[in-house]
Amino acid sequence: MPVLSSLHCPTLPSLLPTLLLGFTGTAGEEFQVNQPESSVSVRAGDILTLACNVSAHSPAGPVLWFRKNGPEQQLIYSFNGSHFPRVNQVENTEVNQTDYSIRISDVSPKDTGTYYCVKLTIGHPDMVYVSGSGTYVSVNGASHELFQVQQAEMTQTVSTGDTVTLSCRIPDSFPKGPVLWFKGTGPHRELTYNFKGSIFPRVKEIGRTTKAGNTDFSIHISEISLSDAGTYYCVKFKEGKPDKEFQPGPGTQVSVITPPSLPVVIGPLERAQMGRTVNYSCMSYGGFPKNITLKRLRNGKEISSLQTHVVQMRDSNSYKIASTTEGALTLQDFHSYVSCDGNHLSLHYALQGNADLSKTILEQGKCHLQGKEVLSPWHTADLAEEWTCVPDR
Repeated sequence: MPVLSSLHCPTLPSLLPTLLLGFTGTAGEEFQVNQPESSVSVRAGDILTLACNVSAHSPAGPVLWFRKNGPEQQLIYSFNGSHFPRVNQVENTEVNQTDYSIRISDVSPKDTGTYYCVKLTIGHPDMVYVSGSGTYVSVNGASHELFQVQQAEMTQTVSTGDTVTLSCRIPDSFPKGPVLWFKGTGPHRELTYNFKGSIFPRVKEIGRTTKAGNTDFSIHISEISLSDAGTYYCVKFKEGKPDKEFQPGPGTQVSVITPPSLPVVIGPLERAQMGRTVNYSCMSYGGFPKNITLKRLRNGKEISSLQTHVVQMRDSNSYKIASTTEGALTLQDFHSYVSCDGNHLSLHYALQGNADLSKTILEQGKCHLQGKEVLSPWHTADLAEEWTCVPDR
């Protein structure tokens, strides 16, 4: 079966952070790849159906299926007429095709892993446009239990400060040797826990790993922070000099939700005369994921923004959002304020920042009260009266 490295596209590990967020590129919010089943369990020898549907209006480019199991990834199927033993598409339609579901026959334990339906855009080379969220496939039966490191959860989502549980079961038929937990893959993967009595301040083992016949190597990680986000692998080693890696689990992707900061409203650097148009900016920092929204209000009434930007902060996985609006100063602004509401999926209620507009006005203007010219008061204007004002020139 062809492997991913033979394609003219980035390798799957480099794409996974983007794939798991659901899209890449500016059009990702409009076009979707839907994998309705997050996990599927089948018995060895059965036929496996993996569902995938794409939006009706899709850009030019192929759809591919990949399988990921631990650090390994493999091309499973492409809809270009190539031959893939045991794999066929469910519907063979070419005009306005939206169903890219596939069937895999004669399933065996080696088919265990997470399957991704990926839409590419035509380019040199082709690049990932949108990926489905992934479907984890487990193969039941004695053969599966004998030959697979099992991590039950494909994904875990926690908030900062919480505790995450990472499950792992090692078949007792495996050769003698240690079990280690790692974050990431490759030569730069980080050791998370080793079951050898070493000090890992925030990690605690769940199973009785010193008991003969134990197969549970699950762990707790407490006081989660944004830096803990990533994919964790339970890895079985074979005893030797040195120990040799025998088999990794499929991995558990941990996403950490972090609330943004209290919004800050920033007015003009200098005071301005009444009648002048001034800009106000609203900023919030540190939120993850990046779906942070800001709503701008003037005396409780929503006002539109000129522009809004969400950018990833330097040396951090978190995001900053900044939004700018403008308005002309009036006499009523002696008693007015601009506020900014920040919303995020980590929050039970909106966070609000405020700015007093009276602190923006530079000087008194010339006003008329009942036809008589007077100086407008600073903070004692009787707004129940009929004031008409023009700024000093």
